[in-house]
Amino acid sequence: MSSSVLSIPDRKQPYPAQIQSGKVESSTLPSQKGYNRELLKLKAHWITDIFPDELVVQEKTISIIRNQFLVSFIETMPVRDIGRVVYIDTPFFAGIQIIGKNTAHQLQIKGLNKRLAMDARELIEGLLLEEAGTIDMPDWIGSKDHGAALQRAGKDMLNGLLMQNKHYRHE
Repeated sequence: MSSSVLSIPDRKQPYPAQIQSGKVESSTLPSQKGYNRELLKLKAHWITDIFPDELVVQEKTISIIRNQFLVSFIETMPVRDIGRVVYIDTPFFAGIQIIGKNTAHQLQIKGLNKRLAMDARELIEGLLLEEAGTIDMPDWIGSKDHGAALQRAGKDMLNGLLMQNKHYRHE
């Protein structure tokens, strides 16, 4: 009788060249080659954590850089493996919880500016729409415009304006 165990690579290993499924811990961010450009980078407030974590949203992956005393490591999840994005509201700050299709895979960051956390959630929702084929984006669009269009689509979806059977095209 054999059993398979989900193994997470050693944190000192660089991120694998190919985007893996599930949550991966590594010492480097995923490569920005092959349409995985950085769209957004947020840092948690230092009041909530002496060594604030960072959220990095790329076109194909979402990463959280965990900073600790003398050590930092990166947790990454491909967009295709994200099941749900939850905005966590607290009195002074906000957070984001990214739940994978396999609920054992989760990323969470807290201590973010409320408006920036909502922007990040909308952007990630837009990436999920793009991954599902609901929105059509040209490959040549710049990363700033791409991020803005995805965020707008994610905001529309969260507000219920994007119909399930309609396609959203960036003009």
